[in-house]
Amino acid sequence: MTRDKILSSVLGERLGYLHGKRSGKKPPRKTQTQQVNIKASVSSVMEITRQEMKADMEQKLQEEREQMAFEFQINMKQEFQKKLEEEHERVRHGEVEKMIKRTDDCFHD
Repeated sequence: MTRDKILSSVLGERLGYLHGKRSGKKPPRKTQTQQVNIKASVSSVMEITRQEMKADMEQKLQEEREQMAFEFQINMKQEFQKKLEEEHERVRHGEVEKMIKRTDDCFHD
């Protein structure tokens, strides 16, 4: 043990100096301890806030992705339905043309 530690263990410490010696390592001031605690608290709050904001942004992004996927499905269904109706119309028109031609052929024979 160093001399200061021996003196401190025998006589005890008092704020600012060791008994019987009037010098030595001073303990941290109350304001310094409070500042350290405040910095730690602020840092903790900032980290929690950052994590919450990140979680909110990820949730909003996921909701937007889901909405876009839903809208894409609806658009694809509508596009498919439109093409299907166009194809039916084309087939019907072709069938009508065939029937007209057959009718014309029957009258001309």
